[in-house]
Amino acid sequence: MRKAEPRMFKLSLRSFRLYIAAVAVLFFLLFSFAGYMTAEWYKASDAVLAYSSLNGKSRICLPDSTFVWLNAGSTLEYFVSRWTKERNVRLDGEAYFEVHKDNQRPFVVRTKGAEVCVLGTSFNVNTYGDDGRIYTTLVNGSVRVLSVKNGQEKVLTPGMQGVMNIQTGQLTVREVDVESYV
Repeated sequence: MRKAEPRMFKLSLRSFRLYIAAVAVLFFLLFSFAGYMTAEWYKASDAVLAYSSLNGKSRICLPDSTFVWLNAGSTLEYFVSRWTKERNVRLDGEAYFEVHKDNQRPFVVRTKGAEVCVLGTSFNVNTYGDDGRIYTTLVNGSVRVLSVKNGQEKVLTPGMQGVMNIQTGQLTVREVDVESYV
C-alpha cells in the first residue's frame, strides 16, 4: 500500500485578497443589517398615548397607575418607553394629577414653556394661557417647576402655586387657597 501524500492547497496572493475582501463585505452587511433591525426594534418599543377632553371633564388612569382629570378643551400625551428613566407627559390645557409614587422613575409634565417634575404627589397644571401664564398648584407632596426659557427653578410645597410668564419665562411662587384652583 502506498502512503497517501498530503495535498497542498496553494492560494495565490491575489486570490487570498479576494477571499478576505469577500469576508469583510459579508461582515459589513451582516452588522449593518443587525444595526438597522436593532434601531427599528427600539423605535417600535416607544409609543404615544393621546387623550383629549373636548367638551367635558375626563378621568384617565395612565399605564403607570397615575390618575389624571382633564378639563374641557385639554389634551394630554403620555410617552411610553422601556428605555427612559422618566415618565413623560405633554399637556395642553388644564389637568389635575395624582401621581403614582415611583422613586426610580420621576413623572415629568411638559408644557409650552415649563416642566413640572414629581415623584408622587397631587397637583394641578393650567396651561390655557389666556393671560400669558402657566399655573402649577400643589395639593400635597412637592414638585419642582422649571422654566425652559431661562432655566429658573422653584420647588413648591403644599398650598403653593408657581406662576410662569410664558413670554419672559419668569417664575414666581405664591400661597393660594388650593380649593379655588383645583
